[in-house]
Amino acid sequence: PFLLLAASRCLRDAWTPSQRSLLSGWSQAAVVAALAGSIIPGFGPAGLSILVCVLVVLAMLTLGTALTLVHGLLVERLAMVIASVVCITWAALTIPALIGLAVVVPFYRELAIVIAVMAAAGMAYALVGTVIRRRSFVIGSLVALVVGLKIAHAGIYVPEWNYRLGAGPWGRAIGQWVPPLSPIHVFHAERADLLFATGREVKELVAPAWLEFVETARPQYVLLLPSEFEHWPAEAPRIERLRDFEDDRGVTRILARTLEPLPGVAAAAAAAN
Repeated sequence: PFLLLAASRCLRDAWTPSQRSLLSGWSQAAVVAALAGSIIPGFGPAGLSILVCVLVVLAMLTLGTALTLVHGLLVERLAMVIASVVCITWAALTIPALIGLAVVVPFYRELAIVIAVMAAAGMAYALVGTVIRRRSFVIGSLVALVVGLKIAHAGIYVPEWNYRLGAGPWGRAIGQWVPPLSPIHVFHAERADLLFATGREVKELVAPAWLEFVETARPQYVLLLPSEFEHWPAEAPRIERLRDFEDDRGVTRILARTLEPLPGVAAAAAAAN
């Protein structure tokens, strides 16, 4: 939209000499950044950041000039319409994705519901505020959008990005694959923060054969080192590999689960006798 505004001759004629000089300097920097990013290996991300800065400067110039050329009431009405479009677009894009996230990943269910409700409420406030021309409603919708973005970024995007790079609280990623009431069994000393990060009970067993003393029809989950998984004893309950994880030090863990119901204490004692 700002590029289209900048194409207007009447808008460009309203620019002051200082504004023209500022845009000319940034345009030259954009050309140099585009050439350097295309030719010099590894300079692409830096060149892209300069291009983004040029777009920001152009947006500021065109929007500021446009606001000085139109009547104040029109500007207010235009701002309300823009806010409504932004909130409707945000709600249309995020609510279906958040519903899918809540269904597929129970760990994010509460966050997804909160953000979806805020997006729907923000859209409703924006529409009502635009129709009845209430600025407080429109401002409230934008506040809901910003808060929802912050919650989504801090509660979903950043943790997921950290999990995939092994650079964050990786234990929370493990907890997504384990039902809430199921413990995680380990056969080696783990870091103390694993218990708090997974949100699951972590039980350290002496050997894999000790799983025989767990009496339950549900699968049991074990967190193993690669060497433990490769040398899983034949007499222990059979397991299947679910997913690999890397902690912030690059050490791999393998999450697996048992394939059949475990006999429990009574059955194991009877078999031993």
